[in-house]
Amino acid sequence: MIMKRIANNTDGAVTNGSGGFTLVELMIVIAIIGILAAIAVPNYMRYRKKAAISEIAANLKNFKTGFIAFAVENEWYPDDCHTDNGPYGLPDQLDGVPITDMEDYIMVDEWSTPTYLGGRYNWEGPDTYWPTYPDGNGYFGISIDGATASQKDLRFLDGLLDDGDLSTGEFRLTPNSRYTYIFEES
Repeated sequence: MIMKRIANNTDGAVTNGSGGFTLVELMIVIAIIGILAAIAVPNYMRYRKKAAISEIAANLKNFKTGFIAFAVENEWYPDDCHTDNGPYGLPDQLDGVPITDMEDYIMVDEWSTPTYLGGRYNWEGPDTYWPTYPDGNGYFGISIDGATASQKDLRFLDGLLDDGDLSTGEFRLTPNSRYTYIFEES
């Protein structure tokens, strides 16, 4: 709302004109912007979190495809590898024999970058976890080694990959205390 105001010139003459917004008008506008920001920022942050977790789900599916392609070509999966072993933390042996081509099957930049959920991707290979693990259930797959995210975020990831229950299904907490995307088990 623009109102004409009467102001005194420096010489004392009265003139008609606009002197700008009043303090009250400015405070109302700032309050409205603050309310809109208070609504929008949390929604934006939730959206970003869900997008980042969705990217992890897509990466895990792509990694699974890469490991399966490797197994089809080499007749078995590579040996277990921890995040600090091999090039880029990728497996570098198959039945104890060095391999150098795992990078051809996996998006190396994504594999070697820490995840949004904390930790890094890790190959849980058949030489360590197959056919039997100490609890009698062997498996192999891709874990998130050192995940620091909340259970809520991990359940959201599980819901994208599986059933939303971290104790069952393809994505779950395994006996080695890692959240693992299992793609074969005994």
